[in-house]
Amino acid sequence: MLAVGSNGWLEDSLAVGAAAAAISALAKAGWTLVLRAYARPLDTRTQAWLLQRQARAGARLALQGQLRHLARIEARTPIRTSPDSDPDGPDQAADRPDQDPPSELTAPMTVKDAVRTAVDSGITSPDSVLRYVHKRADANAAAETVNRYLRLYRRSA
Repeated sequence: MLAVGSNGWLEDSLAVGAAAAAISALAKAGWTLVLRAYARPLDTRTQAWLLQRQARAGARLALQGQLRHLARIEARTPIRTSPDSDPDGPDQAADRPDQDPPSELTAPMTVKDAVRTAVDSGITSPDSVLRYVHKRADANAAAETVNRYLRLYRRSA
């Protein structure tokens, strides 16, 4: 109301500003009376139940953020439960040259980063880039998203 009145004073229309402030005051008073007449207070038991539900919802929200943070940390940290029992044994990767490196030992990658990595590695076919993104970043990445990032990356390069 003060803002409405001061706006009228600044515009050299003090009467209009005062009238608008009075109308605002009447509207606020009317709304307060309506709320007092129709609002019903909650009993003590219902208030306690509502506060408990709000506390659980707030705890779930806070926990979800912490769980996402923990998942990011765990994804970046290689998991080793025990040392290698035969460190001088034969290299099994040499027996199978087509074997992919274990993906759990690498950090998570966004779709945009996967597209950039694929193009920098010499993969030029959009289908090949999409396969790389599905394998490396997100198995559910849409082809249109990958194509959009391809266009963006090629335009900026």
